[in-house]
Amino acid sequence: MTSYGSYNDPKKPIIADSIIISVSNCSFSFIAGFAVWTTVGYLKSKGLLDKSNVAGVGLAFITYPTAIDEMMLSNLWALLLGLTLFMLGIDSSFSAIEATSTVICDTAMAGKAPRMFIAFVLCVIGFLGSLPFCANWGFILFDVVDHYMCNYLLLLIGILQAFGCGWFFDVQDCMAKSEAHKKSLLFLSYSYWGLLLLIVFITVFANEAVIGMILFWVLYAMCAGGSFFISKVPFKQWYDEILMCGVRRIGYACSQMTRPPGKEQEVMWWEPAFVFYWGVTVKYVNPMFLMFIMIAALKKDIEEPYEGYGPGWRAVGFTIPIVGFVMFIVATAFC
Repeated sequence: MTSYGSYNDPKKPIIADSIIISVSNCSFSFIAGFAVWTTVGYLKSKGLLDKSNVAGVGLAFITYPTAIDEMMLSNLWALLLGLTLFMLGIDSSFSAIEATSTVICDTAMAGKAPRMFIAFVLCVIGFLGSLPFCANWGFILFDVVDHYMCNYLLLLIGILQAFGCGWFFDVQDCMAKSEAHKKSLLFLSYSYWGLLLLIVFITVFANEAVIGMILFWVLYAMCAGGSFFISKVPFKQWYDEILMCGVRRIGYACSQMTRPPGKEQEVMWWEPAFVFYWGVTVKYVNPMFLMFIMIAALKKDIEEPYEGYGPGWRAVGFTIPIVGFVMFIVATAFC
């Protein structure tokens, strides 16, 4: 990406920071992949690998320590592994506290409270919430929470973020344009989520997820045509104002940061293609794939309870995504 202007240009630090963050994050993940799969491959060749410990908790606390025992200066590598996990935990705590305190400070109810006080309260809540993990059954609780959080809550958050960005943002402005806009957008929205939920549950539990994906897109393409017919506007206007409602404006808000000084109002040649790709991916593609993955995980947990845990532990696990969904609904309704 080309940067423009001098070091006094306020646009340049934004572009430079975005490049540094993206490249650093991807490079770290790429290098970490070598560490993970070389370790897994080595243990498999030695017959020391349990297939259930190639990701998540098992990888960090079972597979890596097993590999370290096979290395020279194993105590040194064990110390480095412990420090790495400790620093990753601190880093995650910073991210969680900063993100949560920022959202709380932006609300009208808690916006006047000192940010340091809000961060302190969040740290205390986190400390109290972590105490159960120190009990004798703490590792079981940790394993259950990790499984249900990764398989359900993270996927659910992705779906809800896509919903808020693609199906909630700018909706009121679009429906206010005309009655035809309102009917067309509502038909497009209800048909998408209605078809998705219906087809996902039926085809995943019937072990026909691939057919379900194909069927969904075929039926939804027909519904999109119906939305265009209801709108009674030219195709370009329907595409901009209804089909890409919400994500179009956000997409251009992202791409315009790369425009050269003095040409901030001129759309660069590649921006429409980027907005199309970004908007379709966020609004239509990602929620569909995430929903199929989440329901497939649900089907697997119903047929074969995770690690054979009893109903009580499974209830604790399923409470996590349920609480997350309720918090989203409450925040949407009252904040």
